[in-house]
Amino acid sequence: MRPLLLVSLVALAVAISAASAHACSCMDPGGHVQRMERAGVVVHGTVLRQRAPLWARLPVHRLPRWVPRWLRRSANATADIQVIQAWKARPHSVVSVNLGSGQCCDCTFGTRAFTVGEEVILFGRVKDGVPRVGASLCNPPLRRSQVDRALVDYGPGTTDLDARPRPIGRWLGRAGVLLVLLWLGRRWFKMGRRQGRAGT
Repeated sequence: MRPLLLVSLVALAVAISAASAHACSCMDPGGHVQRMERAGVVVHGTVLRQRAPLWARLPVHRLPRWVPRWLRRSANATADIQVIQAWKARPHSVVSVNLGSGQCCDCTFGTRAFTVGEEVILFGRVKDGVPRVGASLCNPPLRRSQVDRALVDYGPGTTDLDARPRPIGRWLGRAGVLLVLLWLGRRWFKMGRRQGRAGT
């Protein structure tokens, strides 16, 4: 079993090192008025919480492109934002923001993005009829004095927002990752037993 485990770890290390790593290169996002014009949804809110899975420190984001996207994104940090008001679309009263891994070359903040209780303005788009906001080095949030200036220029937004449904998808995703890990562990255990019998 030990040789098989060693080979698996070496293969994973080779796959990670072979993955292309590009430095983050973003265009200037422009001023808050220009960003409002380009965005499909703009959200003004307060940071409720940030969270990251236990395996967030692993370089999962550098796995090759042929690795399923859900696995590469499983290490991403997220934040929940209590929406105060919104413009150009009607998100739920609480929105979840993908913060990425915050590791090298993926242009994301990770868990360093916000402080709980901080007031921010986020920009996003509407995809499949659902408003989605983000926060990254290429799509930075507005903070502190920037928020005050933007609120003056934007005027009042929509405050009549629906409550967010329960995040069932998040728990299903975690359950899927756990099942995959259990399946791999079971296979390694069986192969180890077979090798042990063959050796005797």
